[in-house]
Amino acid sequence: MRLLRLLFYENMDKFAYFLHEEEQAKYWKLKLICACIPLCGLGVMVVRGSFHQVVWLPFFMYAGYKVPYFMLSMRHTQNCNEVVAAIPLWVNQLYALIEKNTIHNAIVNSLDEHTPAAIGQDLTYLIEQITLHPDNKDAYIGFLARYQIEGFMDIMLKLYEFRSLSKEKLKYEMRHLNESLGKIEAMKRQNRFRNEVFFGDTCTCFILFIPCVYLTLISLMPSLFTV
Repeated sequence: MRLLRLLFYENMDKFAYFLHEEEQAKYWKLKLICACIPLCGLGVMVVRGSFHQVVWLPFFMYAGYKVPYFMLSMRHTQNCNEVVAAIPLWVNQLYALIEKNTIHNAIVNSLDEHTPAAIGQDLTYLIEQITLHPDNKDAYIGFLARYQIEGFMDIMLKLYEFRSLSKEKLKYEMRHLNESLGKIEAMKRQNRFRNEVFFGDTCTCFILFIPCVYLTLISLMPSLFTV
């Protein structure tokens, strides 16, 4: 039973920000369809009276069942990569705005036509929260927290703590944020490298997959057309 739980466990909480109720319903329907597609192969076996390949049926059904979850994971990873790429741009924009504004006003003014689309919706929500409750620490900490970006929570905590500082002290303290920003830049480079490696591995697997499928079809031809 424990093995089955591990095989079919899916952490859907991390997809909650983009997977709404309607999309969840479509998601479960798609999983059912993908899991049932291999049954078409069973129908062919019944018609041909050949069942020596039936042992592969559970594997293909499980793989089909997992395909939609894999697609959601790829979508979430893509969103995380876009956010990681957008954060340095936003933080540097804050640096410039803080020269003439308070931290609160700098955050508000950072939402403009140049704001990266990946963080636009979250930034809008943050501004709404700190406008209603300027001392809302959870709003600062919760900004982009679902992406679990190393070093970014430190930046938001320091921004919250620096709200009452004078401009001269604020300029000095803001320099210390570069260390946390450096971690995010390093993560950005790592993500780029991983994407390049993943793309290369995917192309290699696809190149190897084509002849395997061809050889499999050739080996099955006699059984499929033998009455």
